[in-house]
Amino acid sequence: MCLREYIHIYACGTHKGRATRVAAGGAFTLILMSERLLSLGANNFGQLGRETVDGFDATPLVVDLPPLGGCDEGEGGGQGAEAAEGVGVSVREMSCGHEHAIVALSDGSVFVWGRG
Repeated sequence: MCLREYIHIYACGTHKGRATRVAAGGAFTLILMSERLLSLGANNFGQLGRETVDGFDATPLVVDLPPLGGCDEGEGGGQGAEAAEGVGVSVREMSCGHEHAIVALSDGSVFVWGRG
């Protein structure tokens, strides 16, 4: 038996714009929409890059990227995902493994989360 569920992500409301890239992992998906990175699916190992209540989220929500900044500034330079968008930093590449994700930004920063 095959169970299918279709999720329509609207190009209006909270996630305005259009999907420009999609990457799929073992049981999760990343969607890049007009410089907003969204995730949905399984989150057993943190592969969504954001908090979920029960380890799964069928609602596409914005990924919580860590603060941006140089490595010599400890935990980052104090800019979150919204601040990064304002200074022209955008997602350049993204990919998913079975239980992890990796994102490269236009400023050369690379973020990896999940297991693997």
